[in-house]
Amino acid sequence: MNTLKKYFPHFLLLIYIIEFSFLAIAPFDRAVWWAENLPILIPVILLIITFKKFRFSNLSYFLITFFFMFHTFGGHFTFERTPFEFFNNLLTTLNLDFMFPDGRNNFDRVGHFLAGILAYPVAELFLRKKWVTNVQVAIFLGIMSLGFWGALYEVIEMYFAIIAGGESGASFLGAQGDIWDAQKDMFLDILGAISVFILFGFNLKKYLIKNKKINITIDGPAGSGKGTTASILAKKLNYIYLDSGAIYRVVSLYFLNKGIEYNESERVLKNLRNIKIDFGKKGEVFLNEKDVTLEIRTKKVTEVVSVKYAKNLDIRHFVNILSKKIANKKGIVIDGRDAGAIFPNAELKIYLDADIDVRAKRRIKDFDVKNNSTELLKIKFLIEKRDLNDKKYLDFAKKNGIYVDTSNLSIDGQVQKVLDLAKNVIKNLD
Repeated sequence: MNTLKKYFPHFLLLIYIIEFSFLAIAPFDRAVWWAENLPILIPVILLIITFKKFRFSNLSYFLITFFFMFHTFGGHFTFERTPFEFFNNLLTTLNLDFMFPDGRNNFDRVGHFLAGILAYPVAELFLRKKWVTNVQVAIFLGIMSLGFWGALYEVIEMYFAIIAGGESGASFLGAQGDIWDAQKDMFLDILGAISVFILFGFNLKKYLIKNKKINITIDGPAGSGKGTTASILAKKLNYIYLDSGAIYRVVSLYFLNKGIEYNESERVLKNLRNIKIDFGKKGEVFLNEKDVTLEIRTKKVTEVVSVKYAKNLDIRHFVNILSKKIANKKGIVIDGRDAGAIFPNAELKIYLDADIDVRAKRRIKDFDVKNNSTELLKIKFLIEKRDLNDKKYLDFAKKNGIYVDTSNLSIDGQVQKVLDLAKNVIKNLD
């Protein structure tokens, strides 16, 4: 989000505050001024308070501010005294005398039409909060909400006119001698709502697409780039990143520290209940509330996680259950060499692969060891050994996933390739 887009709502708020402050000085009727502006100030305050929790689109903020400023301007002049002669003459040329009669100040009528544009933020709220999942339903609810508010406002006008009485009451009511004023106002509210959707309704579809989330599994052998790709992809899609491999590593680290071998079935089963694994918002991994993000990537863990602890059936069952609990909602990117098996119903399954020499060089960087031929051979041997041990899972993942060779791709390149595949799946969801 660039600076202009980021601070656009703040700019609009500043403009509104300046206008409000200026027009609050010596309005034509102070009682009418407050009666007209209190219904505006309340939502303004609510929008400010809730801004960090829910930020509307800039289009919604523009529409809201446009109407609020128009209404505030009219409130200063009690609407019927608002300087609007040029536009009154323009409206007369439309030959809509029943709605905009000659000799009447129609500023309030235009204001009711513009009130209808607030239906767009209402529809956006329904879609983005996932209260509805259909654009047409959101539009209908937006129009009905404005119709309800228009009717409620007419009732508020009536009661204020009765209580205030005199010139203030008549000014706030704004009928200007038209016995059908309330009905015409409500009609214009709804007409304005319909109009805003004719102009901008297409824009609401993007929120529906945003709300469509899928689960993505990324499998592949060591060094194929699945972990980095999955974490970056999750950030780009605003998804949860679940590293099933990290769970195995945490479990392995726990048993290593406890001195428990993977084949000590009773001790393993007994100690699994003592393992608590959590994930931080930035990809941190916690074992019993201790940050072990770096420790689980050390060589001692890498050498045993696949060939030993990941083979234990009780550990695999524990990891599978935990993974499914974390990913019980849509919008998850799961990374692991058997992620597709853990999540067979994932909408998108990816299998990343790369030439073994490329993978070995990547692993050297991960282990932060000297890049020489001896170390390269050692790492290559470890990778080949892991591939052999995981052959069953790798073959299954390769068969059931979309194959992507990352040998000649940069990290950005492989992330973009998977991102394009994900967007295509999301786009084609029913």
